[in-house]
Amino acid sequence: MDREELLTAAAAYFGRPGFHRLLAGLAAKYRSLNRLGGVVVLNDPTAEERAELEALLRRRLAPGAIRVSAREFAAALAATKFGALDPKEVLERWLGSELISNQERRRRRWRCRAMLLERLTARFPHPFCQKWLQALLAKETNIRWAPDGNVAPAFVADLELALQAISRLPDEYQRLPVFAQKVCGDPHGLDSDRDAGKLFLVALRFLRNEEAKTGPDPDPDNDRPLSSAEEVGELLYHFRLLRDDVLNFATCYGLAAYAGASELIYWRAAAAAGAPLNIPLRELVRVTAVRPLAAPARPDDLFDVYLVENSGVFSALLDAVTADRNAAAAPTGAARPLVCLHGQFKLASWALLDRLIASGAVLHYSGDFDPEGLQMAQKLLCRYPGRVRLWRMTPADYAAARPAAPLDERRLKKLAAVDHPVLAPLAKYIAARRLAAYQEGILPLLAADLACLASGVGG
Repeated sequence: MDREELLTAAAAYFGRPGFHRLLAGLAAKYRSLNRLGGVVVLNDPTAEERAELEALLRRRLAPGAIRVSAREFAAALAATKFGALDPKEVLERWLGSELISNQERRRRRWRCRAMLLERLTARFPHPFCQKWLQALLAKETNIRWAPDGNVAPAFVADLELALQAISRLPDEYQRLPVFAQKVCGDPHGLDSDRDAGKLFLVALRFLRNEEAKTGPDPDPDNDRPLSSAEEVGELLYHFRLLRDDVLNFATCYGLAAYAGASELIYWRAAAAAGAPLNIPLRELVRVTAVRPLAAPARPDDLFDVYLVENSGVFSALLDAVTADRNAAAAPTGAARPLVCLHGQFKLASWALLDRLIASGAVLHYSGDFDPEGLQMAQKLLCRYPGRVRLWRMTPADYAAARPAAPLDERRLKKLAAVDHPVLAPLAKYIAARRLAAYQEGILPLLAADLACLASGVGG
């Protein structure tokens, strides 16, 4: 019997069910140790396993678990008609594939990936593609490879689509489905539930993180995974891609907007009518500057804008500031700029706030006295350092709001994460009392502040 026939016969012999767990265990030991070694333990062996192993090992097995060392298996194999075979050869023929160590498998897998990344580096010369691919090669960043860790053709196709998209990022705002149609031939080709879309978002996040390393105001949350539709939308918006530009809107009152040198008159008209304005992202992206209705004395002077968390509070304050005048006839210069955040940061809100800051705004924020309200305040303070003031958010204001809503342990943990120096004392004060309070409780104080400002009392 030649060697090939002997291997075939050995594979058939050890293919019996009674040997399966032993050989599988020996193969696992080899992968872990990069050699045939260690001990395989068979708990709760079947009668068939016990009989087959007693015949192979030529010894009586004690009751209970069976322990077989790799050395004992090799010695037993040598005493059979398969003795001319190497134990590794037998395991490989039984497995039907090459037996390699986990370390060697990882090395081969990475070499295959590196060859792919080097090939793609030559194909995609765009600086963004080069930066991302080089980081992947250097293992400075990571991507989720195919489920089995290999470089499957479908995965390569998705990666190529992501690279094409990166190399064709628009210079002007563009809707994501239109952009995806140009790149992929499919308006949904870069959706976040598609593999190509997931890779595209990973690349954009990496590129934005790289910008943050050299920018003047790095985003402290840049290393967090994208966890919401709003975060995905903001990342796309950063690269001039819009996912939803009509239903995503910001709400404001008392502001004038400009597209270049031209004023967008409907903003001023809404303020003149004493009306709030819901501005969709579609309109905000063409705005280049947002200023108060009465322009500052000098173009570089700062101006104040008042932000509230809740739409009900915004509406009540708007009632208060417009109640005692004929809104259509009153001078719009007296209007105090108000912005509503609707309990969360929509992408359109960020777009409006970014333009306000760029135009010279100082943001005065008032939110709920709860973990979510303080977290919103912290995001503002971190995003616009030196340009945010807290409005009626002191321990005295918290007490005036009559705290009564209990905070459970989960929300108290969120409160503990509020660590900005300006906010930390208030967060600790609320945590000690374990009660939340809300803006509605200090609505008269907020309205009185705006009335004083409108009458020229205060700044």
